[in-house]
Order: sequence, then structure tokens, then C-alpha cells
Amino acid sequence: MAKSSTVVSTLAGTGEKGDRDGEGNAAQFNDPSGVAVDGDGNVIVADTHNHRIRKVSPQGLVSTLAGTGAQGHRDGDTTAAQFKRPRG
Repeated sequence: MAKSSTVVSTLAGTGEKGDRDGEGNAAQFNDPSGVAVDGDGNVIVADTHNHRIRKVSPQGLVSTLAGTGAQGHRDGDTTAAQFKRPRG
């Protein structure tokens, strides 16, 4: 049986808990628990304990897509919406 070789690498994040947007290797998440990829190649991340939805661009830039960072249930624009531990 032939063995295949796979390389795993970090897309974004320092590996330490935090809440920081920025370049991929400087960004911080707190329990990212769900990811999806949109039609533009952005990776959308449910940043569970930061109560935010984050976006990682194909260039590796991390930004907050929605959520204030405060736990809650509030509809609104991307800077006013609140989530309670978003997942999946």
C-alpha cells in the first residue's frame, strides 16, 4: 500500500486564547468551533467564546464579520449583532 504525505499548517491564530483581528499569525481566537468557506475563498469561523463570527481572507487577514464580543441575542448590523457561543 502506498503511503500518502499530507502537510498540516496553521491558517490563522497564535495558538493562544484571545480576541485579535489582523494578519493570520498575529490573530487570536477563543474556541473556534465551526468553519465554512464562502464563494470568494474566505474561511468563515464561529469564534465561540468570543461570541463573534470571524473571516479569514485568502490572503490570511483575519477580521470580525459580525458580533460585538458581548454574549447575547441581538439582531442588527454587523457591529451591533450579538451571539451566544456561536458554533458550527
